[in-house]
Amino acid sequence: MQAAGITRAQLMQQEAIPVAEAKPKRDYVSGEPFLPADELKTVGTQMHRFQEWYMKASATERDTIGAKIYSLDYFHKHDDYLWIPFKDVFDLYQLDALNVSMVTAWVMRFKGPKKNNYKHVAFMEPRQINTPMVQAQAHSINNSILTFLAQNNHKDSIYLPYNKSLINIVSRYIYSFHWVLFAFGVSHSTVLVFDSMDHEDIFFIEINVDKQQTGTNLCGYYVFDYLHLAPRQFFYDFRYMDLSGKKPCDDMLRAVQEQLMGFINEQILDPAGEFYVGD
Repeated sequence: MQAAGITRAQLMQQEAIPVAEAKPKRDYVSGEPFLPADELKTVGTQMHRFQEWYMKASATERDTIGAKIYSLDYFHKHDDYLWIPFKDVFDLYQLDALNVSMVTAWVMRFKGPKKNNYKHVAFMEPRQINTPMVQAQAHSINNSILTFLAQNNHKDSIYLPYNKSLINIVSRYIYSFHWVLFAFGVSHSTVLVFDSMDHEDIFFIEINVDKQQTGTNLCGYYVFDYLHLAPRQFFYDFRYMDLSGKKPCDDMLRAVQEQLMGFINEQILDPAGEFYVGD
């Protein structure tokens, strides 16, 4: 219980569980700005740019963004498409919990035919490997993972942003749709888990990374940051790594917002972009 951040009295509902204070949540309404004018002044250029595009697109009753996913280094046997609902982008603007479409888009920043700097890295598909899919299709998923690992055993590392839905009080886990990052060091036979929540885990070595504030749902943003920081040397000296305190939380969150929206603007929406899908 201590590792989960709650007391016995709170678990027995004898005391309230404290949560972080939050401003009233804004609901998504199609055709309305993601941010009002006063808040838009506080965000970056790419977020300005997308909101302008969105206002025009939503006027035509469009409600999603399409992107091409290449089979190269992904958990796919053929090219595929990613569909990002405007609602998922809205959540990013609100610093709300991130859906799998946005996590997949973040992974796409690192891969694709033109990403020569990441030829040593492969990614598993977070839409296809997650707790509900594993529970529903365990045998099929296991076989697919083994095939993928065999096909990519020449890579330095393989990453999987994993969405786990788990409630297990006996093991002192209390999660609900929580994002973590699995990093597989192929040549080192090592698996690292980067988790923005504090808990005890007898199976993995704890790495000192920045953690989300209790009561928030920002785990996806932290996974983005961990993945952005992921260097090859993770697997050489992971026992001595300290990735905490590299930047203030607000700066990290704003950087994630701006970088992801820049990728969507330049590589998905722009006809010259690598992942552009025509209307």
